[in-house]
Amino acid sequence: MLKSFEHVGMTVGDMDRTVDFYCGLLGLSLVLRKTMANGMQVAFLDAGGGMLEVFAPPGGASTAVDVPDDTAGVRHLTFCFDNVEQTFARLEQA
Repeated sequence: MLKSFEHVGMTVGDMDRTVDFYCGLLGLSLVLRKTMANGMQVAFLDAGGGMLEVFAPPGGASTAVDVPDDTAGVRHLTFCFDNVEQTFARLEQA
């Protein structure tokens, strides 16, 4: 029997910027951040009902492109906020 959703993983080009965005602006909590032996950085960010696992390759990552309608892949990631307008305004200001 399924108990809950655990985490989703994503690759980013800049770990500091990513942690600042998701933790500083969106309010996720940094649970773990470390650098692996191969230089890969990894961080787990708690979203309250699951984790966002973030990987940053040592050489950076190329810019992502939107997944076309007829291509398999993750299309979006959604968070629930008490006040969407306030959160949107804070993001626009940043």
